[in-house]
Formats: sequence, structure tokens, C-alpha cells
Amino acid sequence: MTILFEDVSLQFNSKNIFVVKNINLEIKDAEFVCLLGPSGCGKSSLLSMLAGFNSASSGRILVNNQLVKRPDLNRTLVFQEYALFPWLNVIQNVAFGLKNIIENRDERYLIASRYLKMVGLLSHARDKISELSGGMKQRVAIARALAVKPELLLMDEPFGALDEKTRLDMQNLLIEIWQDLKPSVVFVTHSIDEALLLADRIIVMDKNSKDPTVIGEIKADIKITEPRPRTLSDLVEIREKISSIL
Repeated sequence: MTILFEDVSLQFNSKNIFVVKNINLEIKDAEFVCLLGPSGCGKSSLLSMLAGFNSASSGRILVNNQLVKRPDLNRTLVFQEYALFPWLNVIQNVAFGLKNIIENRDERYLIASRYLKMVGLLSHARDKISELSGGMKQRVAIARALAVKPELLLMDEPFGALDEKTRLDMQNLLIEIWQDLKPSVVFVTHSIDEALLLADRIIVMDKNSKDPTVIGEIKADIKITEPRPRTLSDLVEIREKISSIL
């Protein structure tokens, strides 16, 4: 799957202010890309346009040479807030996105069970969402996103609300799943360390200090070649480079 941002701008309605302006970016098949930067620099806006939830004011976003016009099951989004249905149990949540794809309920549940096993929650398939910890809820959200077999997994600070240990566990789980299934991943984060541990490429974004009509811009595009699993001690120079930018 190839993703192209071609001169993409997002402008506030009736104001001469751009969230981002003239963004050009290419993401290759099965690449793990982190959009890194502080809050309010346009990271989530780029992700939302790529998901099809917002439309660019100008320019084009292409996925496999097809113009992004609306949300699509082939581009699934995982939020920080989990966005699970509390009236459904765990397996019902994971199977929910399959309703429009697979008519047979047992087949949907079989597929959902496979992904619950992948995230280590098969034994909790019949639990209520309210009975789960934050980390478990995020595992359910990831399983639900993966169950429809997307080529592109979009993640908007999915581990931001988790404690440090759970966050590290989820990062390791995500890398294992990505290496197994090989979707393209675009992952929004404000944590330099998280981006260093996860990404093939880090797109560094920050507030625009030169043009008062543009809020955020891309400052750097950094490739990470260090093999996984990684430790931050292996990435000190890159961390210092990113810190000097932000």
C-alpha cells in the first residue's frame, strides 16, 4: 500500500488560517511511520484526513492511487479513548466491524477469536468492557481494528493514557503484530522515546514559527535503521537530533 500526500492543506472555515499547508509526504507499503510532535501541530489532523473523516481544503491524499474521499474499512483508526461499545462484550466489540463483510455470525466470532488470541485476551471474550483495565481495553480496540484485515492501521496516541509498564507492553505487542501481519502503520505520538522504539520513519512536526497563517509543519523526516528490539541507549544520537528540532 502506497500513501501520498500531494500539496495537502487544511484551512479553518472562514478564516485565513491553515492547520497545515502544502504537505507532501509518501509512505511505502508495510512501513511503520510515526508522526511526532507537540499537541496542536497538525499530527491528528493529517491522520484524520488520511482516515477520511476530514477533507483536505486543497491538494490530494491518495491510497493505492485512489483518492481518499470517505472512511474505509481498509484504513482503520485506533483512538486513545478506545471508542469501544460498552453495551457489547469483548468478542462482540471485536466482531462488530465484520457485520458488513461476513453474514454468518459464527464465522465472525471465529475471526474475532483469532485476533483476541493474538492480543492475549481470548479468555476474556465474554467479559464486559467495564470489567477491563485500560491496557486490556486498548488490546480490544487493536483486535477490532485488525479483524477487518486493513492494509493501513492508523493510531492516534493509542497508548497515551496508559501507565508506563502497560505502555511498554503494548508497544512490544504492536511491534509483534505489525511484524506478523505487515500492515502499513501511521502512528501519532508526542513521545520521542515511543517514536524511536516503534518507527521505521519519524516525521517530526512542530508549530510554524515563520508563517503566522500556518499552525503546524513538517520539520524533519528521519529514518530509523536500528534493528528491533531496540533500546533507547542505542538511539541517543537520533534522540538528541530530534530534541534539537522540537
